Amino acid sequence: MLRVFFFLFLSLVPSFAHAAKRVALVIGNSAYKNAPELTNPRNDAADMASILRVHGFDVIDGYDLDKPTLDRKVRDFAVALQGATVGLFFYAGHGLQVGGTNYIVPVDAQLTRPRHWILR
Repeated sequence: MLRVFFFLFLSLVPSFAHAAKRVALVIGNSAYKNAPELTNPRNDAADMASILRVHGFDVIDGYDLDKPTLDRKVRDFAVALQGATVGLFFYAGHGLQVGGTNYIVPVDAQLTRPRHWILR
């Protein structure tokens, strides 16, 4: 369903947008160490990264990322966004909300204290 929506979205984007610098960060976390493993996020993210590349995005992708690697990918994305016309973020995996703030959960999160999993 997500792939169909995204394909339709890209088919409606005006052609001038295809010439612009477009950057995407695509993360798929499935293999959690301290939480239930998920079967689809890695595959969904890989499919999304492929679709985005076909449509001219520079894709920074990562799969089953621990906290330091996730932080590095986000920093790489921030650098790549400089001068970009379009920035897209796709995440599949466990997430949570605390006090009205949403968090991405890296695969090595222990979730015993907020400082263990807050993306800084």
